[in-house]
Amino acid sequence: MKYFSLLLLLLLFINTNTAMAAERISVTVNGNPVNFNTEPRIINDRTLIQIRPVVEAFGCSVVWDDATKTSYINQSGYPLNKTATLGNDINVYVNNNRIDFPDQKPVNVDGFVMIPSRTVVEALGGAVVWDNRSKTQIISTDKTKIPARKFDFRNSNWGDDIETVKRNETARFVESGNDRDGNEYLVYKENDKESEIYYGFDNNSRLSWARYYYQPKHPIQTELGKASKEYNSIKNDLTKKYGEPKYAERASQIYLARWDTDTSTIYLELIIAVEENKVVTSINYEPLSA
Repeated sequence: MKYFSLLLLLLLFINTNTAMAAERISVTVNGNPVNFNTEPRIINDRTLIQIRPVVEAFGCSVVWDDATKTSYINQSGYPLNKTATLGNDINVYVNNNRIDFPDQKPVNVDGFVMIPSRTVVEALGGAVVWDNRSKTQIISTDKTKIPARKFDFRNSNWGDDIETVKRNETARFVESGNDRDGNEYLVYKENDKESEIYYGFDNNSRLSWARYYYQPKHPIQTELGKASKEYNSIKNDLTKKYGEPKYAERASQIYLARWDTDTSTIYLELIIAVEENKVVTSINYEPLSA
């Protein structure tokens, strides 16, 4: 029994360290690797890093106030104003503005404050992309110079500008417009299919989401079986290409499956809108982030 317990502990140790090694995360700023005192890690699908080495690449000063558990990060020209009060969580201020972290709060690891990097980098005017293949977070101090990345949707790349997407798209152009945040989108239609193609852009006019939208023209009573068949066919194709979905759920009127590729998160949806007498299948693409 003793030998069995020791063997079990050894196997657990090996498996744990193998998993940790496989998930080692790298960070680059403007193409240069960043060294940390404690390794970056993913918690609740967010990449947490020791923030000082990264923000110093932005020309920032970093001051830690132990009395209030607050990290003050200031770019040149911003005087230090210690306005935080002691609470239960670690505080972070960027250029004297308190930063909120709705998904994952900063934590203390081995005496170092670990912060969700994307929120702070974007507050400093930078940009972040995630390379899932190499487990690398790519940071640019200039949000207009983040590299374009290929993804499996038509002929475009994440980060392409509007004119590049227009040149690459072969379907019939339908319209362009602006969403509620003022960001531009493009709509195309495939003539031989009851489907539309959407491209959405961020506030720098760079491609930031895409959607393939299939909506039959006929009422739900005649199209539900057709749409369900379309959904299952697409799901099987995506499963063959990327493996089993991260999750696949069925609510009363919604089917949903998700895949994470090297560069993208893909959501497949089948929405049954009884009150509107329609059924919709859509494939939604977003840049993979961590």
